[in-house]
Parts: sequence; C-alpha cells; structure tokens
Amino acid sequence: LIPYNIFNSYCLRTPLFSFSFIQEIYSKSNIEDADYFELLKNKQFVEAIFIASPELYSQIKKWRKGKLKDQRKIEKIKFSILKYAARISTRPTPFGLFASCAIGRFSKEINIELKSIEDHKRITRFDMSFLSSLVSQLLKVNEIKDHLKFYPNTSLY
Repeated sequence: LIPYNIFNSYCLRTPLFSFSFIQEIYSKSNIEDADYFELLKNKQFVEAIFIASPELYSQIKKWRKGKLKDQRKIEKIKFSILKYAARISTRPTPFGLFASCAIGRFSKEINIELKSIEDHKRITRFDMSFLSSLVSQLLKVNEIKDHLKFYPNTSLY
C-alpha cells in the first residue's frame, strides 16, 4: 500500500462576493435602470466585467453615458449584468476576477471565516494564449529576434 499523508490545511474556493449581493438585487420586484447604475458603482464588479468581457464593458459605458438608444441592446446588457452579478456571488469557479479562495485548517470544529473584500490579495497571471501571441509578435521584430537564443528542453526524451 502507498502511504498517504493528509495536509493540515486546505484551500476553499469561494465566490468573490457574498450571496447577499445577488439576493439584494433579486429582492426587488422590478429592477430599474437606477438599480443597475448603482450596481455598476462597485469597482470590483465593474473591473471583473472589464476583464471577462471588454465588449460588454464598452457597451455598458455607452449606455451609462446615454449614447446607447437601442432598447433591445440595453435589455441584453441588463441581462448580462445580472448574469455576472449571479456569477460573482454564487460561483466559486475560477474565471477572471469573479472568484476567490481562502486557506483553512482541518480541526474538530468547523470555523470558516472569509476575509472582507478589502483584505483580499489579488494575484493575476497571463494565460498561455496571451503569452503565445506575445511571443509570436516579438519574434516578428528582428531587433528582438536577433538577440534570442533557443535551446532544446534537456528533459525531453
């Protein structure tokens, strides 16, 4: 048998916002434009939308400035805002800035305390798609390419 060791601590994925965030939105019988604009005052929420969908962010800016008149587009934007509000307060799936994680210790008592959003530390990394595109673009620049050296990976078989 293989001996297994259990760690003393664990990582718990959580939505970035609490469930009360979405509850407060849906507790209203009718969500008005002013409610959406109030929601969009939340900097963390708007930044998460910007990272996840720059196009939606752009449309939201136009709508807030009164430059968007197409009611169908406005309703689509509102629906998207609600979907992202639900995601940021109900889903711990790591996607953009919508989720967080906490570290806990195993013990006989269950005591999980999540830090407030002000205490969160953000760690952001480029994804491989971006890095691959960046490398491709840099390799097109002769002044850069001429100074690069490539070596085979020595761990390849």
